[in-house]
Amino acid sequence: MMAPLFASIFLILVPLFLIRKPVVYLYYVFIVGLVPMSWLGSVPTPVGSLTVSAIKLLGIIIASMAGLGKRRLMIIIIRLFPFFLFFFIATISIAWSPSLSMGIRMLLKLMAPLSFGFYVAVNFEKIGERQLLKSIVISGVLSIVAALICTGGGFTKSHFGLAGSSRAVFSSHLTVVVSVMAAYAVVFRKMKFFAGTGLVSLAILMAFTRITILGMFASISLILFIRLKGMARFVFPVVCGTGVVILFFSVGAYKERMFLHKSDSISIHSLIENPGEVIESVSGSGRFAAWNRALKKLFLPRPVIGSGLGAAQFYFYGSGKRTHFGVIHSEYIRLACDTGVIGLISYVFSWAYVFVRLVFIRPKDPYQTTLITAAIGASFSYLIFLTTDNGLDYASQFGNFVYALVSASLISVVFHKRYKKSTRA
Repeated sequence: MMAPLFASIFLILVPLFLIRKPVVYLYYVFIVGLVPMSWLGSVPTPVGSLTVSAIKLLGIIIASMAGLGKRRLMIIIIRLFPFFLFFFIATISIAWSPSLSMGIRMLLKLMAPLSFGFYVAVNFEKIGERQLLKSIVISGVLSIVAALICTGGGFTKSHFGLAGSSRAVFSSHLTVVVSVMAAYAVVFRKMKFFAGTGLVSLAILMAFTRITILGMFASISLILFIRLKGMARFVFPVVCGTGVVILFFSVGAYKERMFLHKSDSISIHSLIENPGEVIESVSGSGRFAAWNRALKKLFLPRPVIGSGLGAAQFYFYGSGKRTHFGVIHSEYIRLACDTGVIGLISYVFSWAYVFVRLVFIRPKDPYQTTLITAAIGASFSYLIFLTTDNGLDYASQFGNFVYALVSASLISVVFHKRYKKSTRA
């Protein structure tokens, strides 16, 4: 009982002491965020039990908001304004949620990455593109080294990753790292960055999670498409797409992971001849049944406003043993169940709005180009990941990194304009 309490006090107070040093706070959020804390259990609160992981997010929210100040705050709010409509809808929906504690936990998962992104944007002048990109690369190196130790030491026997953490959590973080490395590679054209991209990609492949592998290939393909010129921008993404097909239709272990007992009858030839049958043969690992059940129980009764934030989590956690489903495994379906069509549309529109703004930014120097390119690739893989996994649950390991890149990219335009004016003066 005392361990969760002391850990919670640490996770609330320490960030508050670090916010005056943005670079130190940046490393704290990134590195501590990767440390699994589910084993510490929960702490009783007036609104129900909250896990130590949820309290970690609360600490990030409090510290990030406390460190905002007024500089550039309105600028970044304007650039991310659609998210405020979504958060308003999500917060209001707690009123009809079947579980207040689950609703608050879900709200923390949504708020922590955005508040941290605000902090990074407001303190961007002190952090800068290089330090932000460097910190993400370092987090990836530490994560891979820790995974090698855990796997080599026998702490993770079933997969390549971190002890106390799933392969999906581990590899989702690495999709952000590979986006940064690929962005460095296409901008600076140095062998060390191409090698780094390859090594991180290999770690993702070793983690053996389908959606992160797809996210990795999609991120790299998009980065190559938007930054290369001529025929190369088409050729290399096609090569990446071909690689995905070959991997899941020809390589034994990955093919079995994708199609399970039907893998023997699946081939590239069958994909060409009867794509519909191949798609039906894809193994959902229980996801399709879970989605169908969630939509019937939580979405259809209230399709417009949903069953309340945290409803899906409460339903699946509460009936997990009886239904064999522990989580919903699709954030778009979870948002539809929790916040209805209104909430889902506002969330998708928010990301579409931000994505368009990122694509049309004209960078002023190589490091800003790298930052924006990494943000586009990472956010693209993030949105793909949300399709079949619990990406919102991975706020510390995934969301914080993506929102930091996106917010920094959007504010970098203002920073470079002001810098250009000051040098001219």
